[in-house]
Amino acid sequence: MVNCFIVPARGLSSGKSRLQELLGSDERRQLNLRLLRSVLGAVASLNAARDGFLLVSPDPELRTEAQRFGATFEQEAVAAGMNAAVGAGLARARERGYVCATVLPADLPLVAADDIRALVQAAGAGVAVAPDRRGEGTNGLVLRLDNPVELSFEKDSFRRHVAAAEERRLPIAIVRRSGLAFDLDLPADWLEWRSGITHGIAALPA
Repeated sequence: MVNCFIVPARGLSSGKSRLQELLGSDERRQLNLRLLRSVLGAVASLNAARDGFLLVSPDPELRTEAQRFGATFEQEAVAAGMNAAVGAGLARARERGYVCATVLPADLPLVAADDIRALVQAAGAGVAVAPDRRGEGTNGLVLRLDNPVELSFEKDSFRRHVAAAEERRLPIAIVRRSGLAFDLDLPADWLEWRSGITHGIAALPA
């Protein structure tokens, strides 16, 4: 066992709160589920994910989704945020003897197996970071469990993760792929996806 895939996810009802001006609670819930299934499906399609695949969330309802895609469900005691969720996943991966971990957020509607594979391969013996299209957030992170970088899944996380790797003098690869770069975070992102403006994005049903 070498690589473990970790997908941290907020609860179906609590995720995407910044879209509440556009979507009602039921609509956000369905969107969160759709996005999560997209990411889990992309990871599950990789043969390398069969042994190490964790879904970390405070929402017990997502246990069924984990089982559906062949992932192990790791429940957080409380909704403590992205860094805590990823940290819990890393701890479990370390306990199971994995060498490295690949972290993917649960809101990447375009991500495909080839994107994830490219991210993992780029890391080599170091760190790989996939920035969002604004160059601010981190939409993919590969790190070694014996020498992990400090987690900074917050504002300006891309720059922080790169700086953390440089501080440890670890080889670092920046992976820029459309499937990893586009996420649904802000109202403008959802409107773009909804209208099908972005290349390769099919418009959502009305």
